[in-house]
Amino acid sequence: AKTAPPGAEEPHLAVLALVFETVAGLLDDCEAALAGGFRTPVAPAFVAEALQAQCDVQADKVLRRYAEARALADVAAAMQAESIAARDLDAIMDELAVVSHRTSTYIHFLNHVVARASAA
Repeated sequence: AKTAPPGAEEPHLAVLALVFETVAGLLDDCEAALAGGFRTPVAPAFVAEALQAQCDVQADKVLRRYAEARALADVAAAMQAESIAARDLDAIMDELAVVSHRTSTYIHFLNHVVARASAA
């Protein structure tokens, strides 16, 4: 059985993954229909841009709530003051690694969609 990486089960990060997966799924499902229906490679890129704008709004909301829930401003201040132990940062660092990985994977997918649309 495959286990989730540390930090992946944090509720805000699960929601962020759902936002990315939903947009990616919509693009993947609609890509062929859009390219065929409009007979132009611009349509999938235009739809990707519009969906990405909404994804940015929703991801920003999720990440702001995550930052509040984890008191990241306080953590940053404690790091600056050197008053926090490295072991106290483990969970947050794991979670931020998950955010980075999921965001990178999503951006790679978007770039692939745009490249396919441009090649069509």
